[in-house]
Amino acid sequence: MKKFSNSLRKIDFFSVTYTPAISDGLTYNHSSVLGGIISLIIGILSLIYCIYYMYMWWSYSLLPKVTEDINNFTEDSNFGFLNNHMQVTAYDINGKSTINPFKRDEIVMLPLLLDLDNGLNWQPLISSITEDQVLDINFKMSKDKQYMILFTLCKEEYLIEDYQCASEEVKQSYFNQMGNTLYTDVEFTTINPSTFEPQQFYRTYPFYVHSNAEMCSSITLHYQMNHYQIDKAFLFSTGVEEQNYISNSLNYPQYAMKNYCDKYFMPNTYGAFWVLFQQQYHTIQIGYPSISEVFAAIGSIISILFSVKYLITLLNLTQMRQSILDDIMRQYYPEIKQFRIIKNLWGKIISVKFQGVQVEIPSYLAFQKQIHSQMACKLNYKNLLYEMSRFQFILMSFKRRHEIERFHHVGIKVPIQLSETGEYYTISEGIQNQLKTLNLRHCNTINTKYDILTMNDALILSQEYKKNNQLMESKSEFEPLQSTNQKQEDQDRDQEFYEINYIKPNNDFDENN
Repeated sequence: MKKFSNSLRKIDFFSVTYTPAISDGLTYNHSSVLGGIISLIIGILSLIYCIYYMYMWWSYSLLPKVTEDINNFTEDSNFGFLNNHMQVTAYDINGKSTINPFKRDEIVMLPLLLDLDNGLNWQPLISSITEDQVLDINFKMSKDKQYMILFTLCKEEYLIEDYQCASEEVKQSYFNQMGNTLYTDVEFTTINPSTFEPQQFYRTYPFYVHSNAEMCSSITLHYQMNHYQIDKAFLFSTGVEEQNYISNSLNYPQYAMKNYCDKYFMPNTYGAFWVLFQQQYHTIQIGYPSISEVFAAIGSIISILFSVKYLITLLNLTQMRQSILDDIMRQYYPEIKQFRIIKNLWGKIISVKFQGVQVEIPSYLAFQKQIHSQMACKLNYKNLLYEMSRFQFILMSFKRRHEIERFHHVGIKVPIQLSETGEYYTISEGIQNQLKTLNLRHCNTINTKYDILTMNDALILSQEYKKNNQLMESKSEFEPLQSTNQKQEDQDRDQEFYEINYIKPNNDFDENN
């Protein structure tokens, strides 16, 4: 369980660091189990969301940015010719008509196309009948083109190839049907913003056909052209794909007397389409999010998840302060190390035992609070400087000033030794070897090594001193030398401490630095 808790603490990216106001890299980092759990949850959620969002982007499932603008056609506008597609199907009161008025050898209703730029040159559309008896009309449109489509009774002069008009009997049979209607499905095309693929939809316009009709229908279709600009850039926009389609229309149905239609268009006309473009076109820009926008979106969502950082950091700061005060308290009250203290995820103490016996939690908390209030000043750097200044005055109370000044030239010497050949120096490794080397360096100058500063002396007042001291005591290599030194200790005490550990200054180095 302890290993698991330590693992959670390691992944706590809400951990807080205590840094003194003046510090040489010494920091104290505090993390908590709760912070580790929340860090793990947020990390997993962030990774899942990142993978999900990247998959959505890769599969073109994200919503693109779509903007639309309306522009007027000008003389310089050149969008080429656009395909215009229509389908005409005959129905009666019972559904699809049993008599097909567009049958190749029995034509009843004849569709005619007129390009208004070419005068009264009517062109038959009967050759476009599909296998399922649907009249399929296709012609090209541009911004300057206007067309008229008539549905009139079959006339021999407009037939081509081997097409034939229906007999009077077939015509009569067709007109005797109830509810004869020609349904015209006009196709429009748009771009699906999700797939960037064209998609079609139809609008249906009916013409009612019967022999005794007193009215005829005329429908004006003002087509709307959409100019699509599609940008699917990965990082930067390198090119825009442009596509043009007839995407909508404004419809103006009109009804006139049958006699008027027969006179204005041609005899026996039952319906007419007038097809032209509007004076404006729509520019639609579709931009799929680039990878940079995806990362920005992912980052914004993850930043929301990290909004809990403030609460966890506040908790860790509180726990860190308590932890530091507990460490200071153990330094002044070593018996506290024998207390077995159990805390929950929030850092609250739930159990205290001393030598296996339960301690009343309220009494311990009261004691802890009292000591913490006393030790809080230890976290103040000014107080630390003050205590050090008092220690300096205590030192000066039993040491003369000139003696203290001489310690500015005292230090631990490097355990370096000249090789037997005299060609190079060697720095000893390991505590015992370094101690032996330091003693050998003084063999020609002094007889005692009692006051030689060693690497362990740098830690003599620190908590790490015990560990190094135990390691040194476990070795016996230095003991005979120590025993020899003890025999001569009395006669060599006149050798002063600072002379043994005096570091000769390098004037050239000092000048360069």
